[in-house]
Amino acid sequence: VPVLQQLDDEAQAVPLTNAKGAFSWSLAEYAMGGMLYFNKQLPKLQQHKEMRKWDRFPMNCLRGKRVGFIGFGNIAQQTAMLCRAMRMKLVAHCRNPQTVQDSPFAADAEFCDSKGEVFRSCDFIVCTLPKTPQTEHYCDESCFSVAKEGSVFLSLGRGQAVDEAALLRHSDRFSGIVLDVFEREPLPEASP
Repeated sequence: VPVLQQLDDEAQAVPLTNAKGAFSWSLAEYAMGGMLYFNKQLPKLQQHKEMRKWDRFPMNCLRGKRVGFIGFGNIAQQTAMLCRAMRMKLVAHCRNPQTVQDSPFAADAEFCDSKGEVFRSCDFIVCTLPKTPQTEHYCDESCFSVAKEGSVFLSLGRGQAVDEAALLRHSDRFSGIVLDVFEREPLPEASP
């Protein structure tokens, strides 16, 4: 870290670490909650409860659904482990697949070179990208315009990885959108 090189010797002797993985399990559970929320149609169930309405309708299962990961670091791998337990099909798009293919979390995952193909073919798309110059607006117009009709988009990494204006323009393609992070935080009051 360049700023640490400017510190005196005593300050440089302080151990430095990061918190990689500290929130991965919690975010994996959050992702599963988002998938279940829309897949099990919880808004509809809540509305029926409030209306005191009994209505039979087919209840979807996560089993067999395709979940695509944009980025396959620690958060995505923890989420993939939960998805695998639900018998979902795993698709991963990442910069260096060879660095994660040996991970036990990547077992049975299909690696895809095209982010557009992930959006076209998956029922759930989970973006877990960090903020870097290469990932700014990585999920953009080219992705959202081809997203599978009725899919669910989840963003858990850094908000800058998602072009929110493009997502909003194509929001009607999705049955649900789960955003844990935003380009600008906290959100302005006028935010949709």
